[in-house]
Amino acid sequence: MKKLSIFTSLLLTIFIASAQNDTVIYFGSSKVYLSVDSGQTKVRVTNANTDSAEFMLFEGIYDDSTSKETIASFGFSKLIKSKRSSYIRPHSNNLFLGFSSLADRNLNIADAENAMLKYNSFEWGWTAFTFELTPPKTKQKGILFHAGLGIRMHQYNAENNTAFRLVNHYTTQVAAPDDIVYSTSKLTNWYVHLPALIEWQIPVQHTNFFIQGGLECGIKLSAKSKIMYYVDNKKTKEKIGSDLNVNPLTLDVKLAFGFGSYGLYARYGLLREFRKGRGPEVYPVAVGIVVVL
Repeated sequence: MKKLSIFTSLLLTIFIASAQNDTVIYFGSSKVYLSVDSGQTKVRVTNANTDSAEFMLFEGIYDDSTSKETIASFGFSKLIKSKRSSYIRPHSNNLFLGFSSLADRNLNIADAENAMLKYNSFEWGWTAFTFELTPPKTKQKGILFHAGLGIRMHQYNAENNTAFRLVNHYTTQVAAPDDIVYSTSKLTNWYVHLPALIEWQIPVQHTNFFIQGGLECGIKLSAKSKIMYYVDNKKTKEKIGSDLNVNPLTLDVKLAFGFGSYGLYARYGLLREFRKGRGPEVYPVAVGIVVVL
């Protein structure tokens, strides 16, 4: 609301600025500087009590059709208010959910040797902390860079009544004993999530179309293989092991697109899921939906 009031004041005084080389306006707790150079009105808004750069509220250029500004902002979902463009809405604070699997380099998804998975394997995550950098733009389109920090979980559900186990320090799928049927057999990985993406967007009707591309890194927090089965109608749960040679880092190529607050994404792993020589040569892949907060 405060920004709306400031910009309303700017529009009302634009003709004054056109007639004078420099104009200073005090508006509440803000001080507005207007100056004309080569037909463009330069705008700078600071705290009324200081001209220090750290108290800068806005700096940009106004003409008849274009408002240009460069904004760097930090956000924590909707809990932190950040300075953002009126025309460009970053899609960095988000929740995502999707199908997650392991594939070989021939893209045999969920069917690679020693890494056969059910198609109900999934992932979810939350990019909580973000940084956005918006270069000069127009009302019609814009491009921005954003990076983030969050958390991500993958659950790989083993197929064919098998479980992920260590055999001679090598991670592989091992069949259940003859008298056991696993009701649950999963490998669950948790990561610190670090995306770095370039986004382009353009307004469409009353929303905007966006497309993103870039890299996402993951730092492993934990990896655990667990099973559950029934013996004489008694439920038994076991944690087979942790770590299981899961690579401590992930590095994925990501592409996403959508409208407004909703989109689709796909991610393809550049690094192996397991350490070289200590597990099957498979790579994480995922497709899903993203919801901007």
